[in-house]
Parts: sequence; C-alpha cells; structure tokens
Amino acid sequence: MKRLLLALITATCLASPVHAWNAEGHRTVAEVAGPDLSPRARAEVRRILHQHPDQDISLAEAAVWPDKIRDDQRYDHPTWHYTNIPFFDEVPPRQLRSQIDVRWAINHNTRILKDRRASLSERAIALSWLAHLIGDIHQPLHATSRFAPETPDGDRGGNDYLVHLRPDDEGIKLHSYWDAAGGLYLDGANRSRVVSLARDFRDELPRVDSEVAVVDPRAWADESHDLATDVVYKDLHPGDVLSNEYISRARQTSKKRMTLAGYRLADFLNRVF
Repeated sequence: MKRLLLALITATCLASPVHAWNAEGHRTVAEVAGPDLSPRARAEVRRILHQHPDQDISLAEAAVWPDKIRDDQRYDHPTWHYTNIPFFDEVPPRQLRSQIDVRWAINHNTRILKDRRASLSERAIALSWLAHLIGDIHQPLHATSRFAPETPDGDRGGNDYLVHLRPDDEGIKLHSYWDAAGGLYLDGANRSRVVSLARDFRDELPRVDSEVAVVDPRAWADESHDLATDVVYKDLHPGDVLSNEYISRARQTSKKRMTLAGYRLADFLNRVF
C-alpha cells in the first residue's frame, strides 16, 4: 500500500508544485459547500462565474483555477496561497518580516467580490480565488514554517522537510504529502467520485455551528498552525519513515479540515450575497 501511495503522491507532486490540497481536494471543498448555499447565493455564484475567464465554470472548477494559472502573470499571485506563521522548534524565537499572504488575500478578494461597481469578470476572478484560498488556509502547512537547527530560515511549510513512506524510497516533501492529504484523493477521482466523497464527508462530519461561526481568516490560519505543531510535526523528525498511524492521522485531519473549509465557504458566500 505504501509503495502505491508513494508512486501516486510523487506523480502528483511532479505535476503540481506547492499546491494546498490537490485538485480533487479543492473540488471536494466546493462540493461540501454546495448543499449549504442559499438560493440567492447559488444564483449569484452562477451569474458571476458566467463571466469567469474560463467562461461559465462551476464553483468546484473555479476553486481549482488559481492553481492552473500559475504561469499566467496576469492572474498569478504566489504569496496569496499561504502564510508562514513561525513554529520555533528548539531555536530562539525572532521577529520576522511580514508579507502579503493568504489572510490578506482573502480580505482583499472579499472586498472585490462585494463591490457592485467592479465588473462581473473582476468579481468572478475574486470569487475563484476565495473558493481556492478558503481551502488553502485550512491546510496546516499553508499556515506554518518550522524554524529548527537544520532549517534556521524556516522549512517553507514543510517544503524543506523530507520524509519517507518506505525505508528505501527517495523521500517526499512533508508539504507535498499533506497537500495530497496522505494520499486520500490520489486514485484518479472523477467528478462523480468527488461528489460522493463530499457527501460522505458531510455525513461523517456534520457541521458544528460553533466551528463554522468562526469567520476571521486570521483565526482559520491560527487553527491550521496549531494543527501543524500538534499533529503534523508532532513526534516527527526529518528523514523519518511515516508510520501507518501517522498516515491515518494525516488523512483524518485533512478530511476534517476540508469539510470544515467547505462549510465555512458556504456560510461566507451566504453572507456576501
């Protein structure tokens, strides 16, 4: 099982560097959101996305779009996908320079989406980014950089932290492993499977109003950072072979975060519209 998992994750990582969740993960977040959209929000999403650069795409496809246009300088914003909240691990804390990040980008695109003076095309691009970034910010390693003796300048959200699925493999970036949700979606999920997964996630993890009610992107990032320190990096060392227990924990944590991101995306759009 680990051999197949490694091959699938490696193939995905070669095709798509530094994404939060893979395409199926982002589509799943949007599909989780779908049933909770109000009729007005659903209609507005459809109307606005009709003017998207990719023309009349679904919310699920809009959520993937910011990863598809990384080579297009008209639309790409690399620093929007993450925030590097520091995790100082056996090194003294220090002040870091702030930058435009996912928290800023969510607020920025929210202003555009709400602006009735903006063109529908501009609002469609903002909506696409928001559907994507609300997924991104719930991935623990898109809110964390570990500062340690071996990575004194930070590990870039696990991109400079190698782990193994087998003792004899070449290793995989911890960031890429979590983007792949521990391999949860790497079996060629088509749309019908994504819809089925989203339905299963909603059944298994019904919305908890007190969690969904948290609306501040800074709080979402703090949650992800706490999971990075308490789950992702816990009892783990660079070069470790991941245990079956770790793989199971990664999948369950990822499932919970994507499901919560979907509920929050729906409530966000209902508030906007």
